[in-house]
Amino acid sequence: ITDNTNCLATATTTITQPSAIVPNVTTTTVSCYNGNNGSASVSATGGTGNLSYNWSNSASGTSINNLNAGNYCVTGTGANGCFTTVCVDVTVNPAPTITGLLTICGNGTTQLTGSGSLASVGAWSSSDTGVATISSTGLVTGITGGTSTITYTDSNGCEDTATVTINALPVISGTLSACVNGATQLSGTGAPALSNAWVSSDNSVATVS
Repeated sequence: ITDNTNCLATATTTITQPSAIVPNVTTTTVSCYNGNNGSASVSATGGTGNLSYNWSNSASGTSINNLNAGNYCVTGTGANGCFTTVCVDVTVNPAPTITGLLTICGNGTTQLTGSGSLASVGAWSSSDTGVATISSTGLVTGITGGTSTITYTDSNGCEDTATVTINALPVISGTLSACVNGATQLSGTGAPALSNAWVSSDNSVATVS
């Protein structure tokens, strides 16, 4: 500094810069599609004094809970007003799916498959076991004509459903005996197949039109 007589004095000062705020954010995955049990938490190094944290969903503090899947940002601010913002994605587990043939006859079976890993207990269920049953491995057995909703639960507790249709077996009616060179008219329930609706196991004994 110089005064009005041109005398001067000098002094040395050191200006320090606080270390940068380095946040670390961890997340937990949402269990099922449309669920809201995700979470995120933050810790940080650096900065000045006790850091405060503010999230993009208007929450504050070191953690946020009950989250849907999505992108969340957090700003860490030091006592001197310096801040750093970081963003992370909260993810969701893939939704389970059911694959396999969903239409069978009354005495038939079909193997269904669920994606991912299945629940340890009660992975498969049928809404109407009088129409169709299902085993613990996803094997559907038709009982009688109708529909039943099959539910598959994966190891995350997430569910998918599919409707199986059980076509009732056709019933043949009519006189089942005839003389040689004679004929008898048979009829079957339901709509006949477009081709080969009627067949005889031994045409040397009897033919059928």
